[in-house]
Amino acid sequence: MRTERETVTRARDLVRLLESRTCRIFGIGFVSDQLWYGLAAHGLTAGVRGFVVSRCAEGTRRHGLPVTALAETVIPPEEPVLLAVHDAVAREVVPDLRRKGAWILTIYPCLTELCYGEALATGQTRSVRDLLAAQGPDDLWLALRYAAVRDILGGGDEDTLSADLYRRAMALHSSPAAAQSRLLALGDLAVSMKEQGWKAEHAVLIDSRDRIIDGLHRLACAACLGMGEITTVTYPASEIYDQLLGDRNRLPVSYLLDRGFTQEEVAFLRQAQREMIQKETGDRV
Repeated sequence: MRTERETVTRARDLVRLLESRTCRIFGIGFVSDQLWYGLAAHGLTAGVRGFVVSRCAEGTRRHGLPVTALAETVIPPEEPVLLAVHDAVAREVVPDLRRKGAWILTIYPCLTELCYGEALATGQTRSVRDLLAAQGPDDLWLALRYAAVRDILGGGDEDTLSADLYRRAMALHSSPAAAQSRLLALGDLAVSMKEQGWKAEHAVLIDSRDRIIDGLHRLACAACLGMGEITTVTYPASEIYDQLLGDRNRLPVSYLLDRGFTQEEVAFLRQAQREMIQKETGDRV
């Protein structure tokens, strides 16, 4: 019997399910874009009837399809709703979807495989230092998270500069409410990792060029807590990487400046980046 919420863990199962039915996507942020590209790679976007969000302006469209508010959307019970939001947001929207009687599919566990193909290696132990060194030196997406974690664990409140920069950067590809939810979730993650250490089942997802696909928050926490090694899952390198993880995700300096971040704010993140790398290498230069 179908449950109110099901989790799809393998891409082939999602593809098989959607080959014979229509669906809707909940969310219009980064995760939903990643899902859209993954569905397109398998020729499945024709079956997407539209996007659903908690609230939106009338006439909003995404990838040429209508975006509708959940309260105004009629969802047939045989039409799955693909939950394409981060866990921090999912916790808030699932009760509303359940009240609509929706068939909810959590697709996050199979999303990377859908986009990149089957993993090349799982459960590898990797040096945090080596992973940090492999990232683009001009990209500040890890430094942003590191600074927020550092100040959260240091007892900082939500009014710190690092928290403000985090919310503003996350809001570049999500709503302000979602950005705040993610900040709170990051705080919970940081405290959990400090108390319980690294959990192998929470591996960071990388490609064969050591580029981060998923797990930036976990990697930033590991760096802040001085964890020398973490576990990873490696996927094939693909040209889809730059489509999915462009400037609005990697946050290069020029992109931040173009979007209203000041030179002083960028310098703050640059300093956090240096601190993060020095913490892992042991350098004090």
